[in-house]
Amino acid sequence: MKQKLLFPSIGRKLLLTLLLFLMLPAMTVGIIAHDSVVNSIKHEQVHAAQTSLQLLDDKLTDILERELHDATYFADTITADLAQPVNEDTLRKNLDVYLAQHPEALIAYVGTSEGQMIRMPTFEYSKAYDPRTRPWYSGALETNGVYITEPYLSSSTNELVITVSKQLTNGKGVFGIDLSIATLSNAAQSIHIGELGYVTILDQEGRYIASPNGTGGQAASESYVEKLYTDEAMQFDVDDTTVISTSNAITGWKLAATTFHEEAIVAAKTTRDTIAIVVSISLVIGIIVMIFFIRSITRPIHLLRRGMETLSAGDLTTELTIRSKDEFGLLAKSFTQMKENMSDLLKDTKESADAVRQASHVLAQNTDETMASSQQITDAMLQITRNTETQSIGIEQATDSISEIAQGITYTAEHTAEVLELSQHATELAQSGTLAIQNTVTQMSSIQSSVALTDEKVRTLYDRTKEIGSILDVIHNISDQTNLLALNASIEAARAGEHGKGFAVVAEEVRKLAEDSRTSTIKIAQLIKEVQQYTADSVQFMQQATDEVQAGITVSKDTAQRFTEIVDNTHHITPKIENVSAIAEQMSAALQQVNATTQELTIHARDNAAVSEEVSAFSEEALASTAQMQQATQQLVTLASHLDDSIKRFKTS
Repeated sequence: MKQKLLFPSIGRKLLLTLLLFLMLPAMTVGIIAHDSVVNSIKHEQVHAAQTSLQLLDDKLTDILERELHDATYFADTITADLAQPVNEDTLRKNLDVYLAQHPEALIAYVGTSEGQMIRMPTFEYSKAYDPRTRPWYSGALETNGVYITEPYLSSSTNELVITVSKQLTNGKGVFGIDLSIATLSNAAQSIHIGELGYVTILDQEGRYIASPNGTGGQAASESYVEKLYTDEAMQFDVDDTTVISTSNAITGWKLAATTFHEEAIVAAKTTRDTIAIVVSISLVIGIIVMIFFIRSITRPIHLLRRGMETLSAGDLTTELTIRSKDEFGLLAKSFTQMKENMSDLLKDTKESADAVRQASHVLAQNTDETMASSQQITDAMLQITRNTETQSIGIEQATDSISEIAQGITYTAEHTAEVLELSQHATELAQSGTLAIQNTVTQMSSIQSSVALTDEKVRTLYDRTKEIGSILDVIHNISDQTNLLALNASIEAARAGEHGKGFAVVAEEVRKLAEDSRTSTIKIAQLIKEVQQYTADSVQFMQQATDEVQAGITVSKDTAQRFTEIVDNTHHITPKIENVSAIAEQMSAALQQVNATTQELTIHARDNAAVSEEVSAFSEEALASTAQMQQATQQLVTLASHLDDSIKRFKTS
């Protein structure tokens, strides 16, 4: 547990992060400082090498210039006469004096134009030796000044030497001085560049004059030798070394200094060790400081974590005490405030959940009642729809019957006109006299048939009007029933409240249509009664006409005796027939009006059926919406119960 408190997960992360941020800068500074020291030492090595090369070049130049100057002076003072046998001793003395003054010179000599060789120290040359064939002699003649040979192995001293030669003033010979390469090599070896660095002198052919890597006159073995001759002075790295080179202006020799990078690394080791010690001490101190710092962070975090775990378990009574005034103290204060707010919120939520649950139960009861009312309205509208369809069918049948009555009345009117015409014709025949009596009897028989037919048609019309009356009674009853159903629908819509407003409007329209239908049936009934009255009169009149025609026939059998009575009866029949014709026309017009009214009633009945179907659809939709609302109410009750169960998980007091 103590280990967890000291190094919890966030503590390990903080420790690793801080260690990383502590070590990275320290290591970076150490590496940069080490590299800086190494580069600085390398720079100092290069600077020292350049200085050493410059000193060596100056020393070589000084030696050679002094020798050149002395050779020029000595050659100018020696004449060819001194080279004669009588003066050889004097010449030798002068050469000996020169050697005494120039210890770096091995040999001083004069080669004459006759081939004589005079030198000090003395040396007995072979008779075949001719100085004029030597490079130092021919070179001096060609340059017409001081000439310096390439290093070569002297046959007399068996040493590697160079010769400085100058033609005598009178041109009778050449003065020469042999300088030991060892003198120049010692000058190079006296130069030290660090512990391992060295200086190399190469002639113009790439042979060693002075080098720790080979003897004088030996061809240089370094891979970079050819590169040295590409420029007068240069600096470049080869493997783990740096080479700096320059050229001697007098001889054209290459002077090269070599420095080793390893020396810079070794020299920087002390600095590296010091940096490592400082970094290690800093890390130890930093770790100790970080442990205390991390504990000051992780301890409040641990307290907050325990408080959050208690809070997540539903216990809102836990207290969190952090006395620091930093961000953790503010966080603890915010935690306490959040806990109190959550407690208040849960209390309010519990009260709201109780209210929602109670309201849900009330809403569920209202929904059940609304659903039952909607179901009753739907059933009523279905009944209205069926009744309206029945009414529409009855009205259509009444329309067909009235059409048939109209056709019968039209037919009666036509035959009544024929009867009128025959009656008028009979009157004319009666007035014509007894000669047309037989024709009158015949016409009376025809009249009897027509009257009988007319009587039959009128009786049929009378029966049809009775049927129309029965149909009107049915329509009247349907209208009353529709009106009653519309009234019941209005009452149910009023009970439905806001959801039944649209249905109430439709029910009112249905009631108005039923009222209009009832009014129309009353008017039609009145017209039918009038038609029935007229038809009854026509039946009576036709019965009278039949009796009179029969009487006319009887009278016709006794023409002579009853002729006057026939004429009178004929005059009496004519106005009656005219009345029958007028009544038939009135019946035709009335039936046309009845037909129009029944057609209008048919249209209203169809409209009533359409409205009833629409209202039925609305009722079904309202019923479906009520069912959905009932389902939503049930879900609301369930959610309220779940919310109440969830709130009970929390402990607030």
